[in-house]
Amino acid sequence: MKIARKRKKSAIQVPVTAMGDIAFLLIIFFMLASQFAKESKIKIERPQARGLSELDKSQVWVSMEADGGIFIDGEEASVAEIKARVESLLEGHEDKKVLVKIDKTATKEHYESLMIELSLAGATLSLVGDEQPQSF
Repeated sequence: MKIARKRKKSAIQVPVTAMGDIAFLLIIFFMLASQFAKESKIKIERPQARGLSELDKSQVWVSMEADGGIFIDGEEASVAEIKARVESLLEGHEDKKVLVKIDKTATKEHYESLMIELSLAGATLSLVGDEQPQSF
């Protein structure tokens, strides 16, 4: 008579080689989605001009809506706190470049104080606009 032996059950193996790829893709997705979420609440029509050049990435970006609403890196700010917030964001960076997006319908009275405060903070301003189509 033959005695039945108990077989060792092999442990279930879960393939984890793709987990790193999935985690990396999720990180990229959320990084991109968070940047779009910051800018989605700001309503700006960018001005058009000829001869615009491509800009490098900046440490800080400041936006101004048509009604004078100011946003620093997507967070609302008042004129009084611009200098302090921009100085703290630029602290420790050699490149003091600030991207400035101003609605094309904003008046000089709206953006003049913004420009003065950014200059007092020691920022190098780069104005953002759209390339104007050439007409023939």
